Amino acid sequence: PSDLFTTPEKAPAIKDNTTFYAVFAAATGAPTYKLTAADDMEAGVYAIGAIRSTSASNDYYFADGTVSDGDANVADVKVTADEDGVIASLPTGTKEFTFAGDNTNGFTISFVEGETTKYLGYTAASNRKLAFGDYSTTKWIVDAKENPLNEGGVTLYSPYGTDGKYRISENSTGTSAIRGYSGGAAYRAIYLFKKDKGSYGDYAVTCGASSGTVKLTSGCDKSTVTLA
Repeated sequence: PSDLFTTPEKAPAIKDNTTFYAVFAAATGAPTYKLTAADDMEAGVYAIGAIRSTSASNDYYFADGTVSDGDANVADVKVTADEDGVIASLPTGTKEFTFAGDNTNGFTISFVEGETTKYLGYTAASNRKLAFGDYSTTKWIVDAKENPLNEGGVTLYSPYGTDGKYRISENSTGTSAIRGYSGGAAYRAIYLFKKDKGSYGDYAVTCGASSGTVKLTSGCDKSTVTLA
């Protein structure tokens, strides 16, 4: 087919023998994580960090996708960012969160565990009620934190009611460092690091003829996918 498609749903109808081409590029570099300010927020994959300190620090502790007493936990292992706010790798146990949406209408924030997608939400509009679960309709706005300890600090808030804001900021030096507040007050900032998937090599093309099945070749080794 002459049209590029990226999902089975977008594939054209097949009425005759057809040659398909699979175009791909292989990653050649490891991903990195870049500190991202509120003004630069876009959909993507992020690590959510806290500095667990009352003074500026380049050491960050990252959310692990668990909650204790309504606070989101961070791993008890620090990672140091370079002078450009870049972290080369995250410690084992750190969760990578998918931010879907935009910073005007809000993001859903989620991660996949097994076969389940868990969303960031809150169980009640009161302090310390953060949760990960079936909160796919809960949207979050990334807000710049005035006078953060580190440049690029933010808070998150989810609108509720007429003008309520359920806000997430840091207010702990321990592992339960990421906390939700019903009154909308912003305490110390949290920090979002966007995943850069790394560099990619040249594009490669594989092809194969179809006759009742789609055959994609890779180095002439055919694999067959039956047409629905």
